[in-house]
Amino acid sequence: MADELLESGAEAGVPYYGEEVFGWMVDEYERHERGPMWYAIAFLIGLSFVMYAIITRNFLFAVIVIMAGVIVALSAMREPQKIPFLITTRGVALGHQFVPFKDLRSFWILYEPPHTKNLYVDFRSSVTPHLVIPLGEQDPVELRQALLEFLGENVTQEEEPLTDVLGRFLKI
Repeated sequence: MADELLESGAEAGVPYYGEEVFGWMVDEYERHERGPMWYAIAFLIGLSFVMYAIITRNFLFAVIVIMAGVIVALSAMREPQKIPFLITTRGVALGHQFVPFKDLRSFWILYEPPHTKNLYVDFRSSVTPHLVIPLGEQDPVELRQALLEFLGENVTQEEEPLTDVLGRFLKI
């Protein structure tokens, strides 16, 4: 299926991404199971932030808090779409976004089922956060071998980044 996407994209005038080396479908975002208690606590925290923003006349902060609440509510109402993740001979593609290998620094795989089964890709730019791709049912050993042909492996990274742990814990 991913081969068809690459071929049809090249014919439609989309830049050629290279030959597919590895590919699978991933959710566009991680869906968390949140109960009514989570929503009640989140609402109270959000309301207290808005009240604080109004009291301190920081209206921009109030708008940002309200926007964040709306985004969380909207994402909870719909299922994430499946999008293709491809490793090609020229770079990686996530959906319609393509990043050439020259813009990537390294990768690492954390495989500690059932909690962590992720591929992390680090960008050369220090302001761009790393890309996290769930492995799903992919074989991490085969994936590692395929990536080593194009990218260096970050062997010092042995734990999940704190931001990912907190995001999973807080279900955001």
